[in-house]
Amino acid sequence: MKRNFASRCAAVVALGAAAVACTAAPPQTEPARQPQPALTTEATGCLERYGHPYPAGPDYRTSLDRDSRIRYDNAYRACRGGRDLSAQELAGLERAAATLTARCMREAGYTYRPPRVRADTLRTFPYVVDDPAWAARNGYGGKGHVRPAAPRDPAAARALLGAPAPAIRVTAPDGSTHTRTATGCRAEAEARLYGNLPAHFRATTVLAHPQGGRERAERIVTGTRAWRTALPEWARCMATAGHPYASPQAARAAVRDASSRTRKATAVAEARCARGSGLAEAATEAGRHARDRAEAPYLNEVVALNRMRLEALERVRGAAR
Repeated sequence: MKRNFASRCAAVVALGAAAVACTAAPPQTEPARQPQPALTTEATGCLERYGHPYPAGPDYRTSLDRDSRIRYDNAYRACRGGRDLSAQELAGLERAAATLTARCMREAGYTYRPPRVRADTLRTFPYVVDDPAWAARNGYGGKGHVRPAAPRDPAAARALLGAPAPAIRVTAPDGSTHTRTATGCRAEAEARLYGNLPAHFRATTVLAHPQGGRERAERIVTGTRAWRTALPEWARCMATAGHPYASPQAARAAVRDASSRTRKATAVAEARCARGSGLAEAATEAGRHARDRAEAPYLNEVVALNRMRLEALERVRGAAR
């Protein structure tokens, strides 16, 4: 008989490899309810208290002198609950969650092979590719990390995904509704990694589905003075390299159905020209502005997610020491 999948796991996880020790918990007749999100409230007006506008205009940061920019960056991170994690760090957290999930499944008596997680799949360049090395490997990227299908064995699938109820349901700013189970090995692993499963699911869902979506952010970025100023030089650089496109959006559309070799060559040229023309810097600053505008009503979620991720990263690193 398969053992109950519920377990209590303590992770000893490095960012590249992991070992997890678990002891089985007594079977539960009812799944334990997760606590409701307890998000912070001090984010509202935080940057204003440091003397900076929020959201700041796309040229605000670059208009500051060096010392003022450092103070602004420090305040910006503090008001968002900490720094953003790198793609490599995010991949490390996903690997930690996958390892915990696999260990939980093994303790329950099932075989589960965690998916391979690559940092490259977690990087996105929504406005212009600006990393030639990444472009040489990935072109314009693919579908990103896709979770494997659930096991065919119904009992194994239930151990992995849990029972349909209780469920966590979140309505995103764009109006879409997202639901996930609160039990099962996958949910248990994420709860142990991040500390609060409902809060983590709410924050990631809200911030991944902003009102207006990508189209609104793109209009904001491409409408900034810095972007419009740098774009003609980028286009001249691309034409010289044999890719006569007026914008990064036009370049992507033109090679969408082309061979992998062509897509990679175009993306590499785009990245090199972005760096040489100033379009990369313009996209970074304007992209921050667009993100801040989209996230301004949801700063509590921003703070909560950054804190959960940073605390999870510290737990992962601490367990490896």
